[in-house]
Amino acid sequence: SAVCCVAFAALPTFSVLGRPAEPACLVGALLLGEAVGYLIERRLRLAHLKHINAPPAAATVASATFPPSPAAPPSAALHLWTLEFADADLEAQYVSDRFVATYVPLVLFFGASAWLLAVAYPASLAEN
Repeated sequence: SAVCCVAFAALPTFSVLGRPAEPACLVGALLLGEAVGYLIERRLRLAHLKHINAPPAAATVASATFPPSPAAPPSAALHLWTLEFADADLEAQYVSDRFVATYVPLVLFFGASAWLLAVAYPASLAEN
């Protein structure tokens, strides 16, 4: 995003806002996107960690008599900046689970996009 900001600052103005409002709007939008993306990724990772550490369904009844399960191990801590798990196995499991969760919607999206393009521009499918 820093490269985008520098490249955008090098371009001439293209709106009535001019300088410094145009670069400020771009930087603000990029920072807001980074912050929202960071929070979403952090929430997904913490939910994954909670799901991994959740007791099995049969153990929920017995958990009333036993002390609650300990908190997440220190090896499951998130790196503050990159949000990677300190435990490499846990990180690999998270990445694998996220891939599986997003694969089908992504394939459906691209398939629907290709179908819409074929319907909207049937001449693009014809051989020249």
